Amino acid sequence: MQRSIRGAAAVLSMLAATGTAHAQYTWTQWTTASGGNGKWYALTTGAVEFQDYVTEAVSAGGYATSVQSAAENAFLFGTFTTGAVNTPALWIGFARVGTNYADPCAGGPTPFAWVNGDPILYTNWNPGEPNFSSCDNIALFNNNAAAGWNDVPTVSGAFGTIRAQGIIRRDTDPNAPVTSTPEPGALALVATGLLAVVPLARRRR
Repeated sequence: MQRSIRGAAAVLSMLAATGTAHAQYTWTQWTTASGGNGKWYALTTGAVEFQDYVTEAVSAGGYATSVQSAAENAFLFGTFTTGAVNTPALWIGFARVGTNYADPCAGGPTPFAWVNGDPILYTNWNPGEPNFSSCDNIALFNNNAAAGWNDVPTVSGAFGTIRAQGIIRRDTDPNAPVTSTPEPGALALVATGLLAVVPLARRRR
């Protein structure tokens, strides 16, 4: 009986935890009332490699942000930096098409694209960028110029592997209750565990 109760309780706990999956982030909405797009933004939990930034953004229920206007660029600068250049420099989701993160020189200077598939409506490259000077294959926001974009390599002989925090964007409110339907297998496991408790409890009377 105790094993059945513990098994059912573990599954119920797992399902309940879904609602707190994004609590580790501090989300800021760019409200429509202030001229924004209504979307939500946060930083990754620490400095990471670019490809890990992209992965974490998805696991947080969003994606590596694109920047679609000068207003959005200014919002990100005002929200996530101190207002000074390089403090901090941050990942945005802009990378060369088909880039090899382990070998950024492979394939040459292909065009940049937003990794989430958004169209390119705006850029804010620093003067002379992007230049592929060190096989630069990804964009770093607020790097070398306030709110400006610099292209850098994922791996550099001079700098090693580059890590930074990245800006995550979500289309939906991260604070809203989770209403996703659990997998049928998980529900069946809960039902099996709970049903097993009933006859055991009756026999012990």
